[in-house]
Amino acid sequence: MHKVKSMWMGHGMASVLVMLAAGSAVADLVLPAVISSRMVLQRGQPAPIWGTAGAGSRVTVDFAGRQGESIAGADGRWLVRLAPLDASTNGRPMTIVAVDPQGQREERRLDDILVGEVWLGSGQSNMAMPVNQYGQDRALAASAARSYPAIRLIRSGEAAWQAAEPPANRNFSALLFAFGVVLQRELDVPVGLLVGAVGGTPSG
Repeated sequence: MHKVKSMWMGHGMASVLVMLAAGSAVADLVLPAVISSRMVLQRGQPAPIWGTAGAGSRVTVDFAGRQGESIAGADGRWLVRLAPLDASTNGRPMTIVAVDPQGQREERRLDDILVGEVWLGSGQSNMAMPVNQYGQDRALAASAARSYPAIRLIRSGEAAWQAAEPPANRNFSALLFAFGVVLQRELDVPVGLLVGAVGGTPSG
């Protein structure tokens, strides 16, 4: 994953991921919000998939011909790293299966997953400001009025990734959205954009 920084941008990707985390199940297998349908996996390097499950559960992840396995620790945490993937605009499913020590099985299917470039934008209000509050930037407004099938968006506190379509675009970080549109056009690969910016917070 890459990181976009503005003049006042702080550090701490781990804290951003904690904010993004959201339980997606009432049973033992729980995934953070960033591990959801419509996500983008970083191309060219091991792809981390993580969550929690019952202690001792065997968790298997299948995606695009890659499979990885992990055992949930005493605290329930597990992590699988899938072998590196090439960029792909073909939305594919991912299956995550957890089997606890008693043989109880739980399965999740995530859909429409792309592989490309993943960028995190953190900082303060200059990064958090959405397109619809950015003023009279006609070019930006026109750009946000379009749909971008190869761009996916998520903000801290949201439950899942969204496709870059006009309603989501207008509520997304103006700075990161504009960057992502140019990046996707230049590289011609899927782009996933994560915002973890909060206005009025310390930058250090």
